[in-house]
Amino acid sequence: MKQNASSTTSVTSKGTVWIVLSGILALLLIGSVVFGLNAGNSYRAELRSLAQENAQQAQRIRSLEAESESDPVRAGQLVARQTGCGSQSAGGRAEGDIRRWGELFGNPDPELELLLEVETVLDERSLDPVDKASLTAAAPASMVASLNDPWSYYMTADEYRAYQLSVSDDYADIGFSIVKDAAAGGFQVISVDPGSPASLSGLRPGMIIRAVDGVSLTDYSAEDARALIRSKLNGKFVLDMLNGQGRIEVDCTNGNAEAVNCRLEKTGAAYVQIHNFEAGSGQAAVDAIESLLRQGAGCLVIDLRNNAGGLPSEAAVLLDYLLPAGRLFSVKAREGEISVAESDSMNLQIPTCVLINTGTFGEAELCAAVLKEWGWATVMGEPTFGNTRIQETIPLSDGSAIRLSTKTYLTPIGVDICAAGGVVPDLIVYNSDTSADEQLMTALRLLG
Repeated sequence: MKQNASSTTSVTSKGTVWIVLSGILALLLIGSVVFGLNAGNSYRAELRSLAQENAQQAQRIRSLEAESESDPVRAGQLVARQTGCGSQSAGGRAEGDIRRWGELFGNPDPELELLLEVETVLDERSLDPVDKASLTAAAPASMVASLNDPWSYYMTADEYRAYQLSVSDDYADIGFSIVKDAAAGGFQVISVDPGSPASLSGLRPGMIIRAVDGVSLTDYSAEDARALIRSKLNGKFVLDMLNGQGRIEVDCTNGNAEAVNCRLEKTGAAYVQIHNFEAGSGQAAVDAIESLLRQGAGCLVIDLRNNAGGLPSEAAVLLDYLLPAGRLFSVKAREGEISVAESDSMNLQIPTCVLINTGTFGEAELCAAVLKEWGWATVMGEPTFGNTRIQETIPLSDGSAIRLSTKTYLTPIGVDICAAGGVVPDLIVYNSDTSADEQLMTALRLLG
C-alpha cells in the first residue's frame, strides 16, 4: 500500500509541474503575439510616415526640377529657403544654393557652379537692372566665341528665324525659295520668281517638295537640301511633290550666268575666270583651258578673285586636270579624315598664275592653296580670310541655334587653311582705285 501511495504522489507532482509549465508557455505565446501585433502596427505606422515624407520630398524635387528648366538660379534660391541655406553675401548665398542643389540632384560641374554664382551676383548686386534674356543669350554666345573660330557662332531664336529665311532665298539662279516643313516631311515653296526656271517648270508657292531626283528630303536640314539642289544647278532635275502634286522637271541649262569666262590675251596667255565652283564649273574650266591651248596659249592665268566657292568635287576636277598623281586635299572631321581627293598622273605643265583677293572663299581658297603647296603656280593678289571650314546648323531646344564648324579642308601636307589664317599669296599686289586691273597686269608681265 505504501509503495502505491508514493507512486501516486510522484505522478501528481509531475502533472502539476507540466500544468504550470504549459501555463507559462501559453502566457509567453500570448505575450509574443500581442507584442508582435503591436510591433507590426508600429512598423507599419513608421512605413506610412516614411512614405508620406518621401512623397512630399519627391513632389518638392519635381517642383524644383521644373523650376530649374526655366531659371536655375531661382530654383537654387528655392532650395536654400526650404533647407535653411543662406549667407550674408550674394556669393555666399549662391554657394549655399548650389551646395543644397547638389545634395538633391548631384553636384553640378564647376563651370555650372561659376555660371550660377555669377548670375546670382549680377541679379542681386548690379546697379543696373539685369535682363535675364540677355544673360541667357550671352552665355552660349560666349561659349561658341571661345572656340576662336570666326565661322562658328550662336544665334538667338529671332536670329535663327531670320537666318532660315535668308537660306531659303539662296536659290536665285533657279528662282524659288523654300522653308523646312517638318510636319509634312519636306520643304514648302514660299516664293517663285516670275520667268525663272522654277516658274517655267510649273513650281508654285505652297507646294511641298518631298524629293530631288528620287532622293528623299524628309531627314534633310536646310543646308543639306541646299547642297543637293546646288549640285543640280546647271542641269535638269526632278522634284517629287507631296499631296498628289506630281513630279516637276526643272531645266536650269538655259539662261544661267556662265560660271567660267575665258579669253586669249595679247601676250599669248590663256585667261580663265572662274566665278564659282557650282555644279559643272570644274569641267567648264578645263574645257576653257583646252580651247585656249588649241588657240596657241603658252601660259595660264586662273582668276579666282571674288569666287565664293561651291562644291569640293568641282574644285577637284580642275586640280586633277592641272596636277600630277598625288593627294589634292582631304576633308577632316572631329573623328579624323573622312574623305581624300587624289589626282591621276595626267597633268598640265605650263607657267601658271592664280589670282586671289579678300573675296576668294571656301573651295576657291582651297584650290589656290593646293596649287601653291604643290609649287605648280604662282599665287598673286591679296591674302584671303580662311573661310575653308564646313559648317552645320544645330537647332537648340528654345528655338535658338548654333552655326558650328564640324569639318574642314586640309591641304596635301595637312594644313588647315582656316587655322592658318587664310592663303597668303606668293606675291601680294593690291588694285588701286583706278580702273586698271593691276593684279592681272602684274601676272601677265610675270608670265612674259
